Amino acid sequence: MVPELYEPDNGHEAIGSQLDYIKQARLHGYGVIVTNTNLNTDESSESNLNVTQRIRGSGCAEEHACYVWENFVLRCHARHICIMAHSYGGAVVLELAARYMPDFDRRVFAVALTDSPMRAYTKHFKKNVLAMLKKRTINWAADNHPVNAYLITRDYGEVRSAGHLLHEWTSYTAFPYIFKFFEDERKKFR
Repeated sequence: MVPELYEPDNGHEAIGSQLDYIKQARLHGYGVIVTNTNLNTDESSESNLNVTQRIRGSGCAEEHACYVWENFVLRCHARHICIMAHSYGGAVVLELAARYMPDFDRRVFAVALTDSPMRAYTKHFKKNVLAMLKKRTINWAADNHPVNAYLITRDYGEVRSAGHLLHEWTSYTAFPYIFKFFEDERKKFR
């Protein structure tokens, strides 16, 4: 899952695009589900009387992700799942891990986060959820150290430098290291 990357600007289309992540995932043989946990209302001209309407199963970011998990992930046959999430996507991952813990623990082998302020989110979750995530999570944070440099270990996982101070660039700068992390973890199943 690749929620919440930002809009590209002025010639930097690759910076905010999910397309490189999707292409790289497909190149490595991954099936891909892309979520947009920020899209919770329908404001299209086709909606009833052009009035903003809530999208069923998507009242908030967490509800949207749970809808996707229940209707797609639980039903798929994938035994090895990795998740990539940006910013608030970390809170969404925590909700998925807590709500679907047995399935999440059995099938999710790697969680890559980019500049997710996890310390703000983790205080609302049980220690067993955090301990489970700690074994499989790396958060590439906005930082001026070289990209992928180890920074600290937190209760939810490891924090590494994204090699850039701008929040919006972290998914772009960490990109090759995220896929190396996924591949290194996936090799453990072969």
